Formats: sequence, structure tokens, C-alpha cells
Amino acid sequence: MSGVALHGLRKYFTADTVTTAPRRGAIDGLDLDIRDGEFFVLLGPSGCGKTTTLRCIAGLEEPSAGRIEIGGAVVADTAARVFVPPDKREIGMVFQSYALWPHMTVFDNVAYPVRHRRRGLSRLEIAREAGEALSLVGLAGLEGRAPAELSGGQQQRVALARAIAARPRLLLFDEPLSNLDAQLRLRLRQDLRRVHEEAGRTSVYVTHDQAEALALADRVAVMRLGRLEQLGTPTEIFLAPATRFVAEFVGFDNLLPGTVISREAGQAAFRPDGWSGEIAGRAPAALRPGQRGVAAIRSANLRLARGEAPHGQVNSFAAAAGPVTYLGERFQAEVEVAGHRLFASLPLEGWNERGDLHHLPHWPHAHVGVAPGDVVILPDAAGEDALAEAA
Repeated sequence: MSGVALHGLRKYFTADTVTTAPRRGAIDGLDLDIRDGEFFVLLGPSGCGKTTTLRCIAGLEEPSAGRIEIGGAVVADTAARVFVPPDKREIGMVFQSYALWPHMTVFDNVAYPVRHRRRGLSRLEIAREAGEALSLVGLAGLEGRAPAELSGGQQQRVALARAIAARPRLLLFDEPLSNLDAQLRLRLRQDLRRVHEEAGRTSVYVTHDQAEALALADRVAVMRLGRLEQLGTPTEIFLAPATRFVAEFVGFDNLLPGTVISREAGQAAFRPDGWSGEIAGRAPAALRPGQRGVAAIRSANLRLARGEAPHGQVNSFAAAAGPVTYLGERFQAEVEVAGHRLFASLPLEGWNERGDLHHLPHWPHAHVGVAPGDVVILPDAAGEDALAEAA
């Protein structure tokens, strides 16, 4: 068993004689139940407390309050004055900086934890364990090289092999791909998921990259100011954010403040400020008519077309199309609807036949449309912050 349970976890940092929380890097009453064998991702911006949480699980930080269990065994409990050191927790950890020993070969880097954690193994057994770990990450044949002779991606694979070689019950990842280029991150992301499944361990992964979280996780915990903002599957987080903070963080780039007009069976009618009409969308939160809120829409789901908006069509609004930006796989147009600046995506086909951005359309008379299922109505940020402060 290698699940992780956090109960009322708190970590405060002291500057001079003043201790403050919740602030950057702190944890403020975190409860989490990470299931045995799952790939669990802690997601959030810098300073939200995700790395501090991981370091507390690893034993590299001692909690200010709360209890941590790994595989049902208590490894930290401030009330009972229990604190198990990192080397007794049976964990493997992969760092952002690789943290390889430069004076050792690839083989010795990987074999080191096997020698020291699984004492009594023969040299042949140690070589077999290290070799299996290197084969798992695709580095068989590079055992005799020094870390300096490897690429960044290969060095990170060595760090991963070292973490799994001693067969820990828990694997911890502290933004291991953030120093790599985009294409290499994509390839190693796939390898990490494969290694997790083949090794059969529980994995806890820290990142600020939503794409990594969606690709790797069984479940995602979005953190903010040391607290849990939302917990769910990647699909739930990506399609049904519970708060404005989560919506912005996972790519909802159009946010319209306004007022809830009606709500029934998870659907809501919403009037953005300054609009004469209403917009229909999903309302996962318990919103009430008259309550302030925000309509969140991804630019990829907001469609732009020339001419007047079709009469009577739901979620279709007059717009003026402005500047267009080339984003590689698509264009993004800036549009104005009732005084609000929004972004709408345009497919590459048919918009730039001459290969010149200056010939893309700037239409004073256009319309935008969005399906109700692609609109999420959420409480406004002020309401969220008030609830967070009261918690």
C-alpha cells in the first residue's frame, strides 16, 4: 500500500520574528486522500504551496501542524511529535534540476540508492536492479557515461531511473520537465506515464503546467494560497472549473462579469454587464438569481463570422472584429461585444490565403456565437475571496 493521506496539514514560514499564513509557499489546512497506485498531480501557480506540500510528504520539510500518512503508516504528526526522516519513508524523488552526482557514471548514480536502501544484495543483484531501471527509461547501453556526456532529456531519465531503482512505494516529482524544451517535454511526459504504470507505484507530481497535469493525472488538485481550490479528474477540472481562479488557470481566456438571471438543473441564464441580452451556460456552482458572477468561455469555442447575428439564435451576438494574431495552429481574433473585449479563434484554412497577416479581415459588422455547453457560469472572484478568508 502506498496511498498518501494529509490531515489538516499546515506549514508556515517565519521571516525574522514574524510568521504569516496563508502566504507564498505556505500550506493552510490541507486535507487530501491520494489513492494507492494513482498518478496524482498538484497543480497551481508559483507560491501556491504545491512544492511545499510535496516536500512535507517527502520529509524535506517538517509540518507546522497536521498529520501525514504513507501507506497507512504515520510519518508526521505534530500533535504526537512524530517525524519520520526522509530516508525511512521509502520514497523516490525526481527533482527539477536532475540532482545527479557528476563524479559518478550513469550506472553508479542509479545503483547508489539500491546499495544503500536494500542492503544485503550482491553486486550481481544490484547490477540487475539498476539495469532494469535504466531499461525501463530507455537508457540501456549508456551505463558507463558521465552525466555531463548526456543531453538534458537523458539526464532527467537517469534521475527517474535512480528514483525507481530501489523500488520505493511512493514516487515524488518536483516539476521534473520544466527545464526541457517543448518537444522533449512532450516525449518525456508520455514516458513518465508509462513508467508509472509499469512500476505500479503511487506517483505525486507537482507542476504549474496545465497541459502536463491533464496528460498525466488520474486526479488533479488545484491549489491556491496553500489551500485546495478544486479536486477532480482532468476532464472535470478542464471542462467544469468550480471557481474563476481555476477557470483562468486552465485556459478560459474570456471572462464576462455580470449577474445571474435564472438557474435550473445545472443551467443558468446570465446577463453580462452592459449587455441587453442574456447568455446561456452551465452553472456547476450553487448560484442564485441576482447573484454576481462571471461567464467563462474559451477563445477556441467562440466562433466569429461575417455579417449580422442570426435572429433568435441562442448565444449569438453582434461583434466588431479587430486585430488578428497568428498563433501557429490557428489565428486569434480580438473582438468587441457590447463594450467587452473578447478573443475568438479562427482556423487557418481560408483566412490567410496570401500568407500575409495584414490581409486578414477587420470587420466592423460581424457576430460571435458559442454553444451553451461551452459557457461556464461561476461565482465572481470577490465572492470566492470572501469565502476563502472566512474559511
